Amino acid sequence: NNKKTVLLLGKSGIGKSSVGNVLLGEKKFAASMMEERGTKTCQIEESDQLLVVDTPGFFSSLRSDVDTANDIISTIKRLTSIHVCILVLSVDDRFSGSEDKAWEFVRCVFGGEISDQLMYIFTGKDSLEDDD
Repeated sequence: NNKKTVLLLGKSGIGKSSVGNVLLGEKKFAASMMEERGTKTCQIEESDQLLVVDTPGFFSSLRSDVDTANDIISTIKRLTSIHVCILVLSVDDRFSGSEDKAWEFVRCVFGGEISDQLMYIFTGKDSLEDDD
């Protein structure tokens, strides 16, 4: 199997599913800005070259972070490897410390060496004001 595995992590409603759809080149994940309609369990979709894991969001009012972490860890154990871990962040969010908690989760699960495979993607470009 030559497919590269991409793991998407981030807060609820941040745009992980949309990022996954862009990576896959088609709409395979249901994307919603409403937390109650968002990803509730890890979902795996693939294209010819990628296997993308969309995860439920951290810091959700609908599910505990422990349940979310256990779901993600269980899914990761079934995978051969993870080539890229993408932490999805929003340009709209003020830094709240939740980003640090998400990074700590990644480090605890994968160890420090994951930083070589970690990528940040910022969503919400449309909401930025054009100063030109």
